[in-house]
Amino acid sequence: VLFLIHNMNTWYSVANLFLELSQDPDLKVTIASIPRSFPGVEGYSGEEITSAALSKIGINHMRITSYSDKEISTILTTLSPDVIFRQSPWDHDIPPGFSANRINFAKLCYVPYYAVNIVKNISSGTDFDFQSNQDLHNNSWRIYCDTQYAYEKLCKNSLLRGVNARYFGHPKLDYIHTKMKETGDSEKKSGITNILWAPHHSVDQGWLSFGTFDKNYLDFLRYAEENNDVHIKLRPHPALFDFMRAKSDEIKSNVDYFLSKWTSLNNTSMDYDYDYVASFDWSDILVTDGISFIVEYPLFHKPSIFIENDNHAEFNELGILAAKCNHIANDFASVLFFLDKFNDGSLEDKNNEIAELESIVLPNKGMVHQIIANDIKSNI
Repeated sequence: VLFLIHNMNTWYSVANLFLELSQDPDLKVTIASIPRSFPGVEGYSGEEITSAALSKIGINHMRITSYSDKEISTILTTLSPDVIFRQSPWDHDIPPGFSANRINFAKLCYVPYYAVNIVKNISSGTDFDFQSNQDLHNNSWRIYCDTQYAYEKLCKNSLLRGVNARYFGHPKLDYIHTKMKETGDSEKKSGITNILWAPHHSVDQGWLSFGTFDKNYLDFLRYAEENNDVHIKLRPHPALFDFMRAKSDEIKSNVDYFLSKWTSLNNTSMDYDYDYVASFDWSDILVTDGISFIVEYPLFHKPSIFIENDNHAEFNELGILAAKCNHIANDFASVLFFLDKFNDGSLEDKNNEIAELESIVLPNKGMVHQIIANDIKSNI
């Protein structure tokens, strides 16, 4: 069994499943760190970052640093895995040698990198179902769907009509819920509000369009400069700054100015670590414009503010429910309104909405990775 890892930010989707499969003496499980290319970046890079992160948490792995089709083919042919896990369905994020049509000599498996699909369609420019009908979906032996809703959509829209799909729950959400129970509800630190700010990269119209960073990043900077009783930890989407810098020299200059000011303050910080659940635990409240965090953070039973971009891709029914688990802001003034209510203890709780969300997305609490592992081992 070979896991191809290009993005440690989505490690939790497969982490417990990897550990579960690794414990089976009848299986040889290998992880390989591979290059990637995110929006706004030319060429392939980042393998050394993934490798360092895996090493930091004690995961023995092989390194595939090449992005040559011929060399990748040689490596994979020599390894000759029976099962290959890929982290995402986006072929363009990784070298072509790892594309679904090149590695379908093995049984391909896919656990969605995101927590829950919350939109009807990712792109406003097409009716194509990117969450069900890409090459990876149609070449996979097993797709472990994030929700029953996603399973039904895949059965309807994919080339194989879902014959290769299963739904047992999502390992990432299961892990987050388990960590929430382990850490308990942390007490708000006296005198300081720890704010986790997580902006998405989709600041353009047409593709998701959840991002609001281009509209409010200077507002966040000003707020941090004027309020010493908060600490704001900025956790950007991995592609955000490269995507912004690629727009124009002027925007690149503005972003670099922002980052230099942000990192100079005593009450601000940056979070690039793969372990964002640690930041969930650290924080008192989240401010985000989406996407996965409006589903994941409420499972920690802490308040979250969702800055809603009016142009974002239309929510499906799960997206509508997830949004209700957050306090919805339309601009930065609304963010300040909710932060003030949080600080004076008058912020409305979302316990009923979160309970409804949990009833849908957590069907096999604490056991999802074991159930998926058993499905693989009993059918291989």
